[in-house]
Amino acid sequence: MLSVHESGVWMKIAVLGTINYDTIIADDGRSTSSLGGIVYNVLSLAYLDSRITICPVAWVGEDRRAELFDLFAPHANIDTSGIRANPSGTNENTLVYRVSRAQRSVAASGVEAVSGTDRSGESGTEVLSESRTEVLGESRTEVLSGSRTEVLSGSRTEVLSERVPQISYEMAAPFLDADAILLNFISGRDVDGEVVEAIRRDTDAVVAIDVHSLSLGIAADGSRFPRRIEDWEIYPRSADIVQCNALELSLLFGDRLLADGALDEAARRVLGTGARVVALTLGARGSIVFEMRERRAIRYRVPPLEVDAVDTTGCGDTYGAAFMLEYLRTGDAGQAGALASAAAGLCATVSGVEGMEVVRSAATLQETIFGERDSDTDPRRLEEQIP
Repeated sequence: MLSVHESGVWMKIAVLGTINYDTIIADDGRSTSSLGGIVYNVLSLAYLDSRITICPVAWVGEDRRAELFDLFAPHANIDTSGIRANPSGTNENTLVYRVSRAQRSVAASGVEAVSGTDRSGESGTEVLSESRTEVLGESRTEVLSGSRTEVLSGSRTEVLSERVPQISYEMAAPFLDADAILLNFISGRDVDGEVVEAIRRDTDAVVAIDVHSLSLGIAADGSRFPRRIEDWEIYPRSADIVQCNALELSLLFGDRLLADGALDEAARRVLGTGARVVALTLGARGSIVFEMRERRAIRYRVPPLEVDAVDTTGCGDTYGAAFMLEYLRTGDAGQAGALASAAAGLCATVSGVEGMEVVRSAATLQETIFGERDSDTDPRRLEEQIP
């Protein structure tokens, strides 16, 4: 349950990562622009629980500072003291979708899913089954076979113009007394690995890490591509909760995409580094939450939530924010996955951060769609021990 500090203030959550300015180009050529990155995390938390204090720690360009503060101003529970202005500007991210809105559905993870042989997913996921290979990828999926590299273009490409410096330990230090710290690797270079380790060393907070763009390299022209994550143990060793999709989990261990059965073993390896929970998003198949409990690895299969998707940008960030919040409030990893799925699905029904108020109803959908505690659809009824 939520803890109340001696001051009477409810739980404090720090969110570390990058604030982007996103330009989203739909398949029909229409373009919209919006602040993004950890703004999705921050607003999701603010709308999901007005009692908590949210402390974003990030750089924002002088060019977008006023816009950001205007966006946060209606929320008295957002503490902006950790935001620093960067004279060189704000990171700009251009996302180009190539799949029509009619083909999209959003699953429990809030990740785009496309029917038939089309490709979709959170950031490029190849899901292998016995009879076929289904390629899921918002960005490009890099498949290594022998000495040949095949690049499969998915339903989304992403190009980053990087302008902000990394978050230093000195920036994070004032917030190490938080009850929880969420590190979201929006750019992949948001926080240096040594700083991540120092944060873990110097805080008693629950630490969540969204692997996200740690698995993406940046080409000379700014385009993103999947890459193996070097020194991967730093991140789960420094976290209580690790969030990733199948490609990101695979790239922790090598340059090959893991088959379904191998994902369980990969999740167990991550848990073996010290993490308590791994939240694995699987597009149209929902999400799987792995939890280490009393020396046993437990797996929760969280059913998908389908909605009429407008824009899936930010859905993974919303998932991570909602998961952390519910896990802190209840200690129940299955229910955390359910709330995260509902919130992420709602996020997909709007485009840009301006419509994020829709996530307010996530708790209602969590109860309605995922069932009461004693129903057959309660994620905890689907839990199983990993062999």
